[in-house]
Amino acid sequence: MSDNAVIARPYAKAIFAIAKADSSLAKWSEILAALAAVTCDPDIRNFLADPRVNWQQRSALFIDGCSKILDQHGQNFIRMLALKRRLPFLPAIFELYQKLVAEHEGVQKAEIITAFAIDKAQQQKLVEVLQKRFQANIVAHYSEDKSLLGGVLVRMGDRVLDGSVRSKLDKLRKNLIT
Repeated sequence: MSDNAVIARPYAKAIFAIAKADSSLAKWSEILAALAAVTCDPDIRNFLADPRVNWQQRSALFIDGCSKILDQHGQNFIRMLALKRRLPFLPAIFELYQKLVAEHEGVQKAEIITAFAIDKAQQQKLVEVLQKRFQANIVAHYSEDKSLLGGVLVRMGDRVLDGSVRSKLDKLRKNLIT
């Protein structure tokens, strides 16, 4: 697990708990997305890394720059992150928050890679099979990789379902060699 995720997780969980209690999951998704985007700007990253800048200046930059989207909770969140020198972790906080929301809503993202393009009916059938297997709503992203030779490769978080011809040929080659 990356250091960013370890540091970001408690903040993402806290914001998720607040957003869930207030029924403001979508609002906080927008807020965190905007804050993460600001943090990714190279000039902002340099400003945050400057040891001459104190936490009040860091928080003021975010609060002033994002005043249209930040309510009192959001401003307090920014102040706390600035005080703890955690503002650079906003992209990781946003990513983990999105995962918590998806889990709460029973949604899982799947990256589906095929050797060749598949039509809408095949895509729908594949999603139905995955939904039945994982008991979740699946949001699929499709791509092609000719090196698979055939079949399908599905990545869902840390799970990989490899039904590609390439992997089957690799297994066969290993079995023949040993």
